[in-house]
Amino acid sequence: MTANDGRVRLPSALRRSQIATAARHVFALNGTAAKTRDIARAANVTEAVLYRHFRSKDEIFAEAVLFPLDQLATELLRLTMQLGAAREGHRRWELSQEIQREIFAVMEKITPLIGIALLSETGRAFHAGRVGPLVQLATESMSRSLSPAKQEQIRPETVFVLIAGMYFGICIDAMLGGAELDREQITKELVKLVAFGIRRAREETLPERSAKAG
Repeated sequence: MTANDGRVRLPSALRRSQIATAARHVFALNGTAAKTRDIARAANVTEAVLYRHFRSKDEIFAEAVLFPLDQLATELLRLTMQLGAAREGHRRWELSQEIQREIFAVMEKITPLIGIALLSETGRAFHAGRVGPLVQLATESMSRSLSPAKQEQIRPETVFVLIAGMYFGICIDAMLGGAELDREQITKELVKLVAFGIRRAREETLPERSAKAG
């Protein structure tokens, strides 16, 4: 179905997602100085349509950053529950890689925006009210994959922040340097790093690890 100006009419949820996706690019280029008319143009909608779905530019910005974070928290909950229930070493290894792929994918989306969000005047409130609770949910999910003995050695929150921080650093470096990221290779390297530590990350393989455990 099309409007009089030729634009396609989309269901509300899909249109909202489309605007948020376009807004990520506009905010990444212009920071908080971005104009709603620029966001509307990027989303191929009028400003009137934009304001039917969002009450303000701040709400658009929150949605642009938080939508992938919400997805990440939901997916982490699903994957870490599977990881906690998995007993076979190879399956746990696969799930660990899948978890880190999800974190990596989200970091690639929001890295250009996180600094703008947290360094803005409302950054502290933004973190406390929206990002903090999502990190807490992800941390609770992460704890399902760690045995009580391991949690005595390192807190699940530390594990999650460590993993997210590594991918954030990699994305920042790539963004500033204009580098292309090999997501699959980087994920494999960092899964080994988290699992085995720096000294053994290059030496250990899953079959060897499984043989030792047996």
